[in-house]
Amino acid sequence: MGTRGAIMARILVCEDDPVYRELTGGLLATRGHTVFFACNGAEAIEKLKDAAYDMVVTDLVMPGVDGLELIKSIRENQGAVPVLAMSGGLGDLKDPLLMAASVMGASRVIEKPFRGREFGAQIDALLNA
Repeated sequence: MGTRGAIMARILVCEDDPVYRELTGGLLATRGHTVFFACNGAEAIEKLKDAAYDMVVTDLVMPGVDGLELIKSIRENQGAVPVLAMSGGLGDLKDPLLMAASVMGASRVIEKPFRGREFGAQIDALLNA
């Protein structure tokens, strides 16, 4: 399901929910990207110290170091790496969390649950920016 002329990228997915981790990883892999995984923000920060990635896709609500803290760390240490923040929220906090992610430096945000086509369009837009 890859797109013709698309950029094949190294993408770090930071997601504590194994279902969404597998879903996002699968969607990215079918588009030809090389996918790496972190189960929380602390693990993602360590991986970012050890290797370069073309993009980070992160959940916002995670135990320990959450997605907002991860975005802050990326902006302080990796600069302009594109970040797609995703969240199903925490009760009624979905929209405020996504807005906070934008303020913290997320390049784009997407609400869970999402459609594969919508997710792919967000990824393509970031890689082709």
